[in-house]
Amino acid sequence: MAFRRAVHTERLWRGLYASGSFFDGLGVHAQVGRVLNDADDQPGCATPPAVLSYTTWRSRYAGDAGIVGRTISLNRPPACARGFLSPTG
Repeated sequence: MAFRRAVHTERLWRGLYASGSFFDGLGVHAQVGRVLNDADDQPGCATPPAVLSYTTWRSRYAGDAGIVGRTISLNRPPACARGFLSPTG
């Protein structure tokens, strides 16, 4: 009898912390939802905001636009999905 050991292959997601004006300064807009804004810089946010790349949105969340505004789990404590970038950034 052969046994296979289960292998956990959780992917680590790369990210960065950015101010509310980060995407505006780059001229980048969300394809779905929104990017960060100055309101996201206010202290006391219960769940930190997250903006996902198009690739992450498609691969990890199967392109489900319904996760905008919902709590998601990446590498760190939960975050609130604010939006997703277009394929070109």
